[in-house]
Amino acid sequence: MTNGLLKCKVSSGLFPQESSVTFLSADGERVELFCPNEFIQDNCLQVEVLEVKDARCLVQLPADPLTASRIVVVDQDSLKILQPV
Repeated sequence: MTNGLLKCKVSSGLFPQESSVTFLSADGERVELFCPNEFIQDNCLQVEVLEVKDARCLVQLPADPLTASRIVVVDQDSLKILQPV
């Protein structure tokens, strides 16, 4: 399994232990979700990187987004891929 940090906009969630996260998918769709604060690091969202192909990455989000699937395609330049776990 490979983890990554996805650049996003992070703000306060509905509860003290969660954050509101917003980012753009590779096709420009706005993705919004609420997730536990433990998945936020340096204003980035921790994700699981499933596949890297060309300049795009298939990632799994740590929580269900409001309007999209939990598995999303993002541009590789918006993602910092970390060492495999």
